[in-house]
Amino acid sequence: MSDPIYSSLTPQQPFHLVVLCQGQRGDGSPYWAYVQLAPTKAKAFKAAQAAGEAFDLEDFGEILAWGTDADVPADVQQRMEREHRVSHDFEQDLRNAVLAERKKT
Repeated sequence: MSDPIYSSLTPQQPFHLVVLCQGQRGDGSPYWAYVQLAPTKAKAFKAAQAAGEAFDLEDFGEILAWGTDADVPADVQQRMEREHRVSHDFEQDLRNAVLAERKKT
């Protein structure tokens, strides 16, 4: 069975990654933001995150939603899942899939 997300893409459609960023603003207050990254900027984005210095999210993509709470409100999470196919369990699902494949070999 094909994956409905990938099978619905065509070469004419741009592909973007949507990531949830959480951290502290310059004044120390918390923030969260969903950023739509172009794949060509993903490596630079990860490098900026790893550097631990302040950077502007808009240098790497479009901010789809953001707030100044420590946690993302549930209604925003649901909207991101619905409108942008965000998986909040992606990393855990990927880890589980890798472990399952390793057990097969």
